[in-house]
Amino acid sequence: MQPNVFEDLLGVLAEEHRLDMQSVRTEALRLYLDVNPSLKLEGSLLLWRKGRISLTEAAGIAGLTVPEFKQVLAGRGMSRETASEAPQPIPDTSASWLGSFRANGRIVGDIVAPATDESAWEALQK
Repeated sequence: MQPNVFEDLLGVLAEEHRLDMQSVRTEALRLYLDVNPSLKLEGSLLLWRKGRISLTEAAGIAGLTVPEFKQVLAGRGMSRETASEAPQPIPDTSASWLGSFRANGRIVGDIVAPATDESAWEALQK
């Protein structure tokens, strides 16, 4: 089909059926990319590299999982740069917790005796 005939066809259908041309173009592009998955992958890589979409979004557009998309990046020699700082080491407090409340506690009676009289215990009632 010649390009001008295609445009004419699209124009008449849009008029007769009140088509939203933006929706038609979007759907046509989606179908074209489904038929040409390498372009879909290339486009998602370009959008991701330019910082317009996240890695997760790029993987979704390409039809890949995030680990698969990372493999594609590695295979093309592309690296992900992150702006996060190096994690701070967690201080070792394993020995210091033992006895940490020794100055805060106080024994005020027999700690082995029940808190209430046994006659108040429901479990011992017959």
